[in-house]
Amino acid sequence: MPKRAVTFEQAKRIGLGFPEVAESTSYGTPALKVRGRLMIRLKEDRETLVCRSNREERERRLALKPDVFFLTGHYRDHPWVLLRLSAATPVLLEAAIEHAWFQSAPRSLVAAETARREAEGRNHSASRKRGGREVPVTVAEFTTTTLRALSSEIAPDGSAVSPLLTLSGATMAHFGLTSGETSRAVVHRTVEEFWFVLSGKGELWRKQGAREEVVVLEPGICATIPRATHFQFRAVSSKPLAIVAVTIPRWPGDNEAQSVPGPWSSTAVPPVP
Repeated sequence: MPKRAVTFEQAKRIGLGFPEVAESTSYGTPALKVRGRLMIRLKEDRETLVCRSNREERERRLALKPDVFFLTGHYRDHPWVLLRLSAATPVLLEAAIEHAWFQSAPRSLVAAETARREAEGRNHSASRKRGGREVPVTVAEFTTTTLRALSSEIAPDGSAVSPLLTLSGATMAHFGLTSGETSRAVVHRTVEEFWFVLSGKGELWRKQGAREEVVVLEPGICATIPRATHFQFRAVSSKPLAIVAVTIPRWPGDNEAQSVPGPWSSTAVPPVP
């Protein structure tokens, strides 16, 4: 079955879900702005989305998905990346728009949204009831996908990741390392994760303050990555290490992960400066 192209209407619905985003125009084309600052716009050809981006994320996307993301000379020296609506998947579109919002919004708004997501994850179950009564919960559309229908990206820790599913309070992804690879050591600022190992064998290092441990990763193992935990992992067998993770709340973007010292030398390619 041929893949259906995503549309600007989909992009608009996604973008308007972020705080203080409003419909506008730019160069005579439909656009979204956050507090008056341009976030995304539909290019004049009506087939290309112009998305705000930082240089590191732009170069990563251009290298990983050149069929979806591209540049023209006009945009090369500016903080933008171009997205082909005909080639993008809903997952890639949502990730690009989310990143555009975080790059466009004022720092105070980004801080407020980050704090809200942190609180949402911390109080997810309690928030369904208030004053002893049920609070209506917005129901998302059903989503069904398969791993082979998705493309992989490079995560901030250097692993290959394929975003799978997204709900209002969580994201799900498949990620892993090839034989002999070691991730970067990182810490997540606001999110927590559940990991389930599908295949391969590896090791996971976790550190919280004075507490530190290394555990074996093999099929069937489940592990948690609590918020503010320093962690690093590596593949130690001849087979790739494959893991499925659920992130709570939703993954907010690559600025979520910060590099920290770890016990092993990373084999990941250094990020683009």
